[in-house]
Amino acid sequence: MNEKSAIREALDKYDIKMAEFARAEEIPLRTLHNWCYGVRKPAKYLERWCIEHIEKYAKEKAAK
Repeated sequence: MNEKSAIREALDKYDIKMAEFARAEEIPLRTLHNWCYGVRKPAKYLERWCIEHIEKYAKEKAAK
């Protein structure tokens, strides 16, 4: 449970708050929190989707 998830690493890399991303993508905050802190593990396709959307969100945020 101490190991950082790939989703958490992506959020940290782009300095995006978990609540901010959850709200933007309409993901329940508790679900995202559980994925980030290893309480639950998302399916691989959801993990990839989140990481892709974190990167996309970061680019859009930087362009503003």
